[in-house]
Amino acid sequence: MWVDPALLYSLIRAAAAQRFVTATVALLAAHRGGVRELARGMEVDEKTVRRWLALASGELRPISETNAIIAKLAKFADLKFAPHAAASRRTGGRKATERRSSLVCRLFMVRKRR
Repeated sequence: MWVDPALLYSLIRAAAAQRFVTATVALLAAHRGGVRELARGMEVDEKTVRRWLALASGELRPISETNAIIAKLAKFADLKFAPHAAASRRTGGRKATERRSSLVCRLFMVRKRR
């Protein structure tokens, strides 16, 4: 049986992205004091955060859905854990932020929107 390498690679990438979301949510929940506190901090429903935690144990979801979750987590992490980020961006730190996002995009082979 022949399997298309591109299809196999995209499935592996989608699974890795889902596991990344689960691990990140678990770390953020531990840091914030639990799922409920994380949900309050992110201003999302607690059920949503619990779904994100279970993402790696379920079936594969579309990569666009996973990318949207990663974007929400990145925005939350930028706002809550780097309060100096806004000031840094105004003073030239934007390039560093773009480099970080570029690295994450390359890791998951996600195309950035311009």
